Amino acid sequence: MKTLFVSLSITVFILLTYDGIAQTNTFPASGNVGIGTTNPAVK
Repeated sequence: MKTLFVSLSITVFILLTYDGIAQTNTFPASGNVGIGTTNPAVK
């Protein structure tokens, strides 16, 4: 029973932290996008 509780706890912890690490893509309304830059100038 203890191992089941530990396994479930670890699984829940991993699933919750994985969601927090996920990267989100944002596309500004101007339509300019860029890779590796904080100030894109090309559409």
